[in-house]
Amino acid sequence: TKIGMLDGLIQAYQEWDTSIRLARHFTFGFVAEPLFIYHLHGTPAISKDMVIEAQGYEHIVNKHAGEIQRVAGKHALSNHYLILAKKFHTLLNFKTANQFLFRYGQLQGLDTIDLMRKRIELLFPIGKTFMKNRQYRAALAVFDEIMYTPADNKNVQKHRRDCLEKIGRSNEIPPPPIKKLQRKNNALA
Repeated sequence: TKIGMLDGLIQAYQEWDTSIRLARHFTFGFVAEPLFIYHLHGTPAISKDMVIEAQGYEHIVNKHAGEIQRVAGKHALSNHYLILAKKFHTLLNFKTANQFLFRYGQLQGLDTIDLMRKRIELLFPIGKTFMKNRQYRAALAVFDEIMYTPADNKNVQKHRRDCLEKIGRSNEIPPPPIKKLQRKNNALA
């Protein structure tokens, strides 16, 4: 066949990969009526596993990044990187999330300050959602991550204190502000 077999390495979004490969050879049409029934069942599914879902999305974007940028433009590719940053922040995988946020920032031409603002803009609602769902340890991890971002955000500190109270650690010392960390690191250098 022209597009080859399904990519067995892709954990999720196999249909997206197939569509991209089909689009290289064929023109798509649109039919304005439902053509299939999608059945969701209670057993474990890829679409319900946030880790597999994020890794599948990552695989597709990485596999087709050049083509996405060439066909849809750098703005489209940067939006995929932003989506990946949010997915991995939600999974508390800050290292991977920050790598995708950095790629987003590069394509958008953001300076360091704007990139940090975007990071806080992504993280804060995630932390609040964890609090709403009573996942206080996860929320605390998110707010701690924000606390080490150069920002003077009293709202983040308040939510962090609330999380500490909910998990019985209200007497814990807050992390030092970033300015103190920078001075301490400069003194060590």
